[in-house]
Amino acid sequence: MSTPAISVLMPVYNGASYLASAIDSILGQTFTDFELVIINDGSTDNSEEIIKRYKDPRIRYVNNEVNLKLIATLNKGIALCNGKYIARMDADDISEPDRFLLQHTFMESHPEVALCGSWFQPIGAISAGPVKYTGSHDAIMMKMLYQCHFCHPSVIWRKAMIETMDPWFDASFIHAEDYEFFSRIGEKFKVANIQQVLLHYRYHAGSVSVQNKSTQVNNSIVIKKRMFGKMGLKATEADLLLYQSIEQHEYVKSLDYLQRSHALLEKMCEANNHSNYFNQQFVKKYLAQLWFNVAYNLTGLGFVTIETYSSSNLAMHIKLSAAEWFKFRIKAFLKK
Repeated sequence: MSTPAISVLMPVYNGASYLASAIDSILGQTFTDFELVIINDGSTDNSEEIIKRYKDPRIRYVNNEVNLKLIATLNKGIALCNGKYIARMDADDISEPDRFLLQHTFMESHPEVALCGSWFQPIGAISAGPVKYTGSHDAIMMKMLYQCHFCHPSVIWRKAMIETMDPWFDASFIHAEDYEFFSRIGEKFKVANIQQVLLHYRYHAGSVSVQNKSTQVNNSIVIKKRMFGKMGLKATEADLLLYQSIEQHEYVKSLDYLQRSHALLEKMCEANNHSNYFNQQFVKKYLAQLWFNVAYNLTGLGFVTIETYSSSNLAMHIKLSAAEWFKFRIKAFLKK
């Protein structure tokens, strides 16, 4: 049997409600050179019955005699996968028909990339537009300082690169194991997101992220602090929340918020200058843009905003046009 280009790793635990739709979306891919590794992790519903209805030779069915839980099942699955690439899929989501065609094409033309995700469309309990993640490595890693910037079941990774990681999914970070794993991959290799919806991600009451929100949040804090630490900054939980609010444009219109934002972004830039954890030139411009965004949205405080902004070292790393400067200053003047 020839080695498939892609191994699709799909763990299943009591997934009968949506399992057939998930499998159908994989078997209906326009790119056909793949194996679908389905691991039934001790389901007590009729998941096994549904899986065994399919006679497609590309399906490899593995049954865990006992429930190993997700992390152990994922690591077991990685070892079983034969493909050059491993694509993740959950038993309650739906992949777009061209997902593997687009991801395989991208990975073949970008040999430096180890991990590639995509945009996704929420379905189920949450009704919203598509979630659009940034695409470039440096920007993704800056986003990873406050959230996982990949939709786990949308990702594909290069097996040869990932095999060098130890561990793969870390059981110490239960319910945030993907965030932790992907952050480590991004520290060692290039990562990317395809700027297109390739997955329909289902939210429902039984979702792991819904049922285990508290554990997920606590473990995510550990991951964020670790990343800030590698950047050279011992971040507090207040720092993490502040950076998240800046990134998500959730500004608080107060002088205290302006000053704290200024201090944090300056410290981040200085710390990275010493650690070189991220690309220095990129970080300077990236944080400079964040600082301008904060100041521009806090011109309601008056000229103190202009003064605080102009006194910052970060202001030197962004070039504003004459029109942008005029608009910035006039907004502060009108609020004086």
